[in-house]
Amino acid sequence: MLTKPTASNQKWNEQGSYNEAQHLQVAMVIPNKFVRLLGGLGPLQGEGVTGVMEWRLDNIDDMSTELTVFYRVGGYTPNDLSQWAPAVENVLQQQMSAMKVFIEER
Repeated sequence: MLTKPTASNQKWNEQGSYNEAQHLQVAMVIPNKFVRLLGGLGPLQGEGVTGVMEWRLDNIDDMSTELTVFYRVGGYTPNDLSQWAPAVENVLQQQMSAMKVFIEER
């Protein structure tokens, strides 16, 4: 289960029956325009790296908003980070597609 940030809990957590993982922490919000999140996703957490994710929202018209997502990762790792890029991009694409369906059904 993924918990969304609140005023008192400014981080994205995933909770299972016995496990919990913090994925991202909210660093900056400009309502209806911009969100900046900090942290490593999934297996990147064990690589000695961190990431910055930005969500940029552009109002196209009264019924449409364009979401552009940037995720940059850096730091030390003895491994080749480029091996993770396709998997991370695929997961982010799946999540954004699911969010789009959720919003459109409301």
